[in-house]
Amino acid sequence: MMKSIRKNERGVVGIILAIAIVALLLVVALVVDVGQAYVKRSQLQTVVDAAALAAAQDLSQGKSESIALQSAETYANDNTDDSFDSLDITFSDDIDDSDDEADTVRVVAKQSESTFFARIGGIDIFQVAAEAEAKGQLANAVTGVAPMIAPEAAINDHIGPENAMQFPIQGSGFWLVDFSDFNAGASTFAEWIVNGYPEPVTIGDAGIGTGVKASLKAALEERILADPKVVLPVYDVPPEGSGNAPVTVSGFAEFVITDFQLTGENKYFEGYFTDGTVVEGVSVAGGDAPDFGVVVLKLTD
Repeated sequence: MMKSIRKNERGVVGIILAIAIVALLLVVALVVDVGQAYVKRSQLQTVVDAAALAAAQDLSQGKSESIALQSAETYANDNTDDSFDSLDITFSDDIDDSDDEADTVRVVAKQSESTFFARIGGIDIFQVAAEAEAKGQLANAVTGVAPMIAPEAAINDHIGPENAMQFPIQGSGFWLVDFSDFNAGASTFAEWIVNGYPEPVTIGDAGIGTGVKASLKAALEERILADPKVVLPVYDVPPEGSGNAPVTVSGFAEFVITDFQLTGENKYFEGYFTDGTVVEGVSVAGGDAPDFGVVVLKLTD
């Protein structure tokens, strides 16, 4: 009698153990496959973020929605190894804007991830989705500006190479400006001209306008040869005096340097302003920045 009870107990334990093993396998399947789906979703999010930013950059540069759409589709398809279940790209106008042109792009994508262990439970695929929204906003702070500051009044009438002119240095024209806490020497200014000022310059910042340095000729020639386009801080009120005058930043504009003269009575920078440019990695304004076309791309969703 006792032997029969023990056999029955062993049989029950065997059944419980078998059920526990199956349950454990299902848990392992869920953990492994859900983990794979999470990685897939993270990769997809990176793709849609970059696709939205690529399209937003096109819109910020005045390109058409069709070109922006192509940029987003190309970036998305070139940066994933799998096909999309769906890829939706839409454009809209910010309700706070006064025009009807699209400035915001939204990308929504879905992909399927095949399962391995979860097939035991009848789950063959997980579908993952990601979405991103991006737009360009006026720059409120910029890293890498050239150490020159330009008069706001000169911008609108001198956009494009056909409107290039010689802007006087100092007076009511361009100024070399030092935004650091020390009196920068010629070698420091030369470094800033070639590579840009290393710290963010923000609207409202005050710099010290300084006299032009003839020794900057080589640095300016190097910069023009490498890339004549520079992002300049802009001022709206001319500084007083002829040296060590305070200058306050009112905005940012892109300028193309075509020539310069650092000696003699008629010192000048020659060139023209552009419609704007896109800069990265800077803060954005909450509607307070003048519109000189310098924008930063931002993910808004």
